[in-house]
Amino acid sequence: MGSLAQGRPDAERIARLEAENEVLRQENAELRRGEAERKRMEDALRESEEKYARFFWDDLTGDSLISADGRILACNPAFLAIFGFSSFDEALASNIQSLYPDPGDRADLLHLLQKERALYHHALILRRRDGRLVNIVANMVGVFDDAGELVGTRGYMYDDTDRKRAEDILKESEERYRVLVELSPDAILLEQDDIFTYANPAAVRLFRASSPEDFAGKSIFDLVHPDYHAL
Repeated sequence: MGSLAQGRPDAERIARLEAENEVLRQENAELRRGEAERKRMEDALRESEEKYARFFWDDLTGDSLISADGRILACNPAFLAIFGFSSFDEALASNIQSLYPDPGDRADLLHLLQKERALYHHALILRRRDGRLVNIVANMVGVFDDAGELVGTRGYMYDDTDRKRAEDILKESEERYRVLVELSPDAILLEQDDIFTYANPAAVRLFRASSPEDFAGKSIFDLVHPDYHAL
């Protein structure tokens, strides 16, 4: 009887230990699954950060992170090229304010960003390190603290100088042509789909009109006697 009584507590202890071991095995399995999930998330985050870093580094636009007081905290090679910095050390030791010909433009930009939070296709005139002015088109996103105050900017800029110069040359050429046509002693009429779209002062005088608007909506046949229409 004594051995049977002693055997029952041993069996109960064994059963209890096995139950506790099973709980521990389940907890360990859960920990391993949690560790695997954490590792997967860390790998995904690291991969995402690496992709963003490659995008930032290889982007053809000049990308930058700049504090509200103008310190250049980060930038990519395109940013260096646009503004003529010789190295990242030179750029990171500089203040963006030095690139603004008009100091008030930077303050106006920050005020606008505080209000709008982001700016798209925003035109700026900035100065390279060699002093040459460049036309910049920028997308800029404000960085804000918990109180909603602007503490920095993320900028994505490209140099629009060549396109702007070509546009200005075209405008100058068009203006010279307009002046030549306006001052020409010969009557000049322009038409589209057989309807006059322009008459210079000489044409107004030749046809004894009161103004160029008198030609609006008319065709050459309105100026020619009906007997000559067939010709």
